[in-house]
Amino acid sequence: MSFIKITTRHPGGREVVGITQQANVTASEAFDRRITRARVARQPHDADRSSLTIQLHPTEIVDYSQLLEYAETIEAFDGYQPELPQEFLDLMEGQ
Repeated sequence: MSFIKITTRHPGGREVVGITQQANVTASEAFDRRITRARVARQPHDADRSSLTIQLHPTEIVDYSQLLEYAETIEAFDGYQPELPQEFLDLMEGQ
């Protein structure tokens, strides 16, 4: 099992961060698979094997960039705590 932290940066400056779990695959294997997919799709990217990070650049079809960080444990992301969507916070205040 491994984890991917995905940071999506939208053109207006909005940034969304999430973490996903990958079952039955190591961080290195997941990294290699994503690099292969980026190369086959000819998606512009920069990759750093030493830190297991991939920066996916915007294209004519996709106007946002993504930073993909791969790790064996969720603790590798320094206790990342996702932000709750504003809609959820508004609902909680209304109760």
